[in-house]
Amino acid sequence: MPHTAGDSGVIAWANGVDATLAGVRGTAGSTEITSALKVLGNVGFYGTTPVAKPVITGSRGTESAATTSTRAALVALGLVTDSTTA
Repeated sequence: MPHTAGDSGVIAWANGVDATLAGVRGTAGSTEITSALKVLGNVGFYGTTPVAKPVITGSRGTESAATTSTRAALVALGLVTDSTTA
């Protein structure tokens, strides 16, 4: 069964044990989210230290279509806050 490691908000799986908890299915090496997931704290990917939500700053004046699209996608995912100016 999964368990919460203290108050850190980390869900850890017992080695080699399958478990299901409110739309989360996992084993020792894999976790699947089968419903919506909302992270309320800092996040780190691929073993990096979790950080607060980044803020994008600067001017959008000379931004390419690809950069505009990427910025919009990151904002839509909630991964960054857009504080750029036109």
